[in-house]
Amino acid sequence: MPLVARTRNVHSHNQMEHNKMNNWQYGSFFRRLILVAMVLFAAVGVRAEGETIDENFVIASVLLAEPGTAIYSNVGHVTIRLQCPDHNLDYIFSYESEAVSKRVLAFLAGNLKMGMFAIPTAEYLDSYRQEQRGVKEYVLNLPIEAKRNLWRVCDNHMLEGANLPYDYINRGCAYSTLRILQEGLDTIPIQFGPWPEKFKIKSRRELTGVYMQDFPWSWAFLYLICNGSINKSCSPVEKIIMPKDLIEVLSHAKVQGRPMLSSPTQLLPPGPERQKPWFTPTLLAAILLLLTILASIFGKKVMDYVLLALQTILGLITIYLVFFSDLVCTESSCLIVPFNVLPLLLWKWRRWWALPYAIAIALWIVVILLWPHSLTDTSFILLSLALIVSYVKIFIENKKK
Repeated sequence: MPLVARTRNVHSHNQMEHNKMNNWQYGSFFRRLILVAMVLFAAVGVRAEGETIDENFVIASVLLAEPGTAIYSNVGHVTIRLQCPDHNLDYIFSYESEAVSKRVLAFLAGNLKMGMFAIPTAEYLDSYRQEQRGVKEYVLNLPIEAKRNLWRVCDNHMLEGANLPYDYINRGCAYSTLRILQEGLDTIPIQFGPWPEKFKIKSRRELTGVYMQDFPWSWAFLYLICNGSINKSCSPVEKIIMPKDLIEVLSHAKVQGRPMLSSPTQLLPPGPERQKPWFTPTLLAAILLLLTILASIFGKKVMDYVLLALQTILGLITIYLVFFSDLVCTESSCLIVPFNVLPLLLWKWRRWWALPYAIAIALWIVVILLWPHSLTDTSFILLSLALIVSYVKIFIENKKK
């Protein structure tokens, strides 16, 4: 999400969904008590002594939703569905955050909150139906004891409330779903199949990029705000942060020798095919690079100031995220080398530092290109090349004087 969040966020719901979820989370106190009592009753599933408990007393499944247009829904969404037909209970359990679109500054500051929500499945599906996003269901082949315990675990997470710090990695839809499934299974292990090679050689950022190719603007934005820990090495399990990756892994996993997932059922039909935009951040950066080269050839200064403005804006965002924000994955950023506020502050003395800084940016590009994993978007590399051209031009002009 993810991201997130799930950000999701890596989360996949639009504002209408957030409003519905807020209604459930912050509804009347008595309604929540009734819901909790019903859930606990379903989870216990008490039967007469000696009577065999029906394995379908609780039905557990995983739902996979198609990508949406909002940045927090571009990779789709995955949730847990729990049903108790005997008591007419049918809920989706999912970590959701406050509406990012309404609180962008709070999101960048890391001040958004999130929590586990219990959403009536009919309402959940209706929101996706309105967005024309397909939804598949994969029934979980788990022992009844594990399914009852899974409901208890989900219920306990829901009762934690929606005041948890926003974290689109650890509470992103895919990773949190896997973690909750493991909690529900308790001492019963998930027998994972052979790990696909991509989980061994790719970073979490690169695995995310596989599903963001049709959303280049969202992807460039995530490269700007999401750095630090997302690039660190981690176990294959910790790399399961994409909804489709979770389904892929669980499809090859077993529990007590049985395949963990059944064949999917299409709950909502696939939505219309989404077209990748022709005007991308990479194209924009390439145009700026070309204009900078032409401006340098003809001795024009306009691109020097355009690039300075862009460098300062991106630098302010990067500095804020690294040094002041509590948002996850902002502990560091490689973009702080080409994009910072020092050129603006030292502009008066640019004749002295223009060439050394151009060389520093060039070395930075070399390191970025040689790094074994992807650290930044192509658009930022092209913008950095434009900065090099601009600062070399400034050096040459001042040397002639």
